Amino acid sequence: MKQSADVNIKQGLAYLKDRMFGEAIMEFNKAIKIEPKNHTIRLNQGVAYQGLGEMRKAYESFSSAIALDPDNHVAYTIRGSIAQEHKEYSNAIRDFSKAIRLKPDYAIAYAHRGQVHAQMGDKRNAITDLEKALSLKPDFDIAKEELRKLREV
Repeated sequence: MKQSADVNIKQGLAYLKDRMFGEAIMEFNKAIKIEPKNHTIRLNQGVAYQGLGEMRKAYESFSSAIALDPDNHVAYTIRGSIAQEHKEYSNAIRDFSKAIRLKPDYAIAYAHRGQVHAQMGDKRNAITDLEKALSLKPDFDIAKEELRKLREV
């Protein structure tokens, strides 16, 4: 009988919800040994590493998720946000752009890419992306605030 990773995944998600990140990682690692090609486990593992502040390991987990599922716009977006946080702007732009190509109505990726453009001093592209984010999600407060700041300058 083939062992299922479901128990470990469910336990890992419960730990994740309770912000018990180390325990979640242990459960996700067990699940990965059982189902090494399951990209969702890698995504959740990455979120848990983020919770611990282990951003390099989180980045690696999201990269593994992308390798297993190259069409996963969420993995690209989260990995891009880690690159953004570490001022690796070209990597961030690349990941957010890929997420947008995969899901053209994904406001979060437009907003993040707009923030990166602003951080790089590219006001025109920043405004374009933030306006696009707001056109897709009019109540997106983060995009509204970023756009307001750019227009004040």
